[in-house]
Amino acid sequence: MEKIGILMLKTFFPRIIGDIGNLDTFEFPVKRVIVNNATSKNVVKTSDNNLIDDFIREAKQLETEGVKAITTSCGFLARFQNEIVKHLSIPFFSSSLLLIPLIQEMIGDKTIAILTVRKQTLSEECFSSIKRPFNAVVYGMEGTHFSDIYVDNHTDLDVDEARDDIFKVIDKLLEENTNIGAILFECTNMAPFSQDVITKYQLPVFDICSLVRMMNNVI
Repeated sequence: MEKIGILMLKTFFPRIIGDIGNLDTFEFPVKRVIVNNATSKNVVKTSDNNLIDDFIREAKQLETEGVKAITTSCGFLARFQNEIVKHLSIPFFSSSLLLIPLIQEMIGDKTIAILTVRKQTLSEECFSSIKRPFNAVVYGMEGTHFSDIYVDNHTDLDVDEARDDIFKVIDKLLEENTNIGAILFECTNMAPFSQDVITKYQLPVFDICSLVRMMNNVI
């Protein structure tokens, strides 16, 4: 029986092992459902708040089917956290961004580096459910192969190039910020590269899949 339900965007890009949408990512069963009206374009690019009813409907259905907690396949859905959780009697964790207060407690006065697929639309609304204060810098993947794949929904993923894109952004943020204590991937599609980043930079890296594993262990 699946304990975790995942609300998925309707996408066509490849989902490699480590991605929340890959069938072999987790060591335990999960139940995925596609929210058909939700795409990378209207969730990440245009932030369409009219999608809220679709997510509430599918979340309630997952609860009816017996899952014990629900998450999503896009960190930008943090902006729906407060509304969706009102309609459920089980835990709902929309995004890895919900980890921010915990990470801040663990690293003290150091800074959290948040990597997002698209900084220009990761609005204050996406942080509305996050308890303040926290100390963070946000860096985006605009203008990269990674962005072409996961925002523009292309299918020609080059895994090495996508990894290098992430490395280049992290190199830049570490050059510009000397007090980074942890890295947080907003984008669920960055999770396949978490271990590479941990190994290269010797910093803790948090992503949606680590949060899913934690929740699966406590429900």
